[in-house]
Amino acid sequence: MNKKIITKLKKTGFKYLIGGIIISLFSSFLLLFFKLLNNFNQILLFCLVLLVLGLYMIFFGLKYIINIRKISLAEKPKTLQQLEELLDNKIYEDKYVILSEKYIAPQQNILQILELDKICWFYPYVQKMNGIKVIKMIKVFTATNHLDIVVYSKEDEQKVMSIMCKFAPNAKVGYNQENSQYYKEVKNHAKKK
Repeated sequence: MNKKIITKLKKTGFKYLIGGIIISLFSSFLLLFFKLLNNFNQILLFCLVLLVLGLYMIFFGLKYIINIRKISLAEKPKTLQQLEELLDNKIYEDKYVILSEKYIAPQQNILQILELDKICWFYPYVQKMNGIKVIKMIKVFTATNHLDIVVYSKEDEQKVMSIMCKFAPNAKVGYNQENSQYYKEVKNHAKKK
């Protein structure tokens, strides 16, 4: 297995694992501190949310590290081959996306790799909670799969979108009724095969 792939996957897994441990310990110390001050009720919910977030990050980090072993045992030879080609022949990389002439993967999870020539639709998306923008992302779809590329600003979104337009020229761009209908047709056609 390519050492670049192992290193990249391990770094991502350990980032989540260490972040989860730090957040879990911090929330536990806050709980103990406020318990000693008899001011426990006011901070309980906040600490429990932090603790759950920390445990989730620990779980996700461990899951990521375990996936390294699965791939290294060649349980997913196609993914392994695609990752090797992506990392060996990358033509563009930033903090959001890695791109080669044939493949694209988000930096957050390079295991979600898609072939560029199979991309049929992509568009920017903003997730809101209580009217507040929480996450900006670019949703990318093929007939059988999809991935989300998280971006942090409008400029970054435009940069990634323009790069994807160059390397996936056959894909529909933007969210509208016509593109949505086109994607449904492509997806239904793929299911029939």
